[in-house]
Amino acid sequence: MSKTATTRYDVAEHLRTPEEMAAYLEACLEEADGDAAFIAKALGDIPRAKGIRWQPAVPHPRPFSRGRRERIPYPSGKRG
Repeated sequence: MSKTATTRYDVAEHLRTPEEMAAYLEACLEEADGDAAFIAKALGDIPRAKGIRWQPAVPHPRPFSRGRRERIPYPSGKRG
């Protein structure tokens, strides 16, 4: 049995005009049936179609601190 070759489909590559984007979002909202993840995915597809990358508004000051203070070693290993 031979395998069927498939390619990855990305809807963002096919949304070109604002009218297409609006129709896509409207169709997704109708089909979502209250599924928040589905709506979030659709809302993420529109900026990707426009070529906009998401960036956080304010970066977290300590993204890997895990809620505790970390000691910063002195370059010489001794204090002062």
